[in-house]
Amino acid sequence: MRLKALAIVSGTLVVLAVAAFAMNRWVNTPTGLGRVGQILMTGVDTGQARRIDIVSADNTVTLSSPNGAEWVVVQQQNYPVDTKKLKSLLLKLTTLKVAHQVTDNPARLAELGLLTKEENGGKLMAEKTGKQLSILDKDGKPLFQMLLGNDRHGQGSMGFGGTYVRFPPEKAAYLISDSVVVDWRPEDWIDNAVLNLDADKDLQAVHVRVPGQRE
Repeated sequence: MRLKALAIVSGTLVVLAVAAFAMNRWVNTPTGLGRVGQILMTGVDTGQARRIDIVSADNTVTLSSPNGAEWVVVQQQNYPVDTKKLKSLLLKLTTLKVAHQVTDNPARLAELGLLTKEENGGKLMAEKTGKQLSILDKDGKPLFQMLLGNDRHGQGSMGFGGTYVRFPPEKAAYLISDSVVVDWRPEDWIDNAVLNLDADKDLQAVHVRVPGQRE
């Protein structure tokens, strides 16, 4: 009787061990529900970022920083980036968490605005393809990629808050409880800081030099 009880206990422990192993693999996988509760940019070292690509159906924005310090907007003649806006975006991405998984059905991705360009026959289309945000290192290797889809709405277009997102090549779509505000026009990323001309009565002239431009 004692041997039988021992066998039952041993068998139970084996089952629990197998279940724990399977659960550990499931939680740590980058796909499926394993992302729920995780920060959007989990494990990403933003200090390694040298380029940020923001691609939508209407515009492409390339923010570049070859030296890892000064950032410029490539489409705006390498004019300096608004660093406050850039820091705000990165802070959002490194603090905001995935709320829950919405679907893993590829047929629903277009409805959520989360198709890739390739999945849409090579065409970017508003409300159907996602707005792609990519952060790359000095070698052009992606450190982080995310598609931002449509905002969540209820009946009668009532705003419920949150945005649908996806992490290609995963097919799963997720909801984040807050919006990630990303400017999709290059001109919106330039640093528009100007001198306070009224404060400096002795100012006679202003010289503007674009990075990379000869004196």
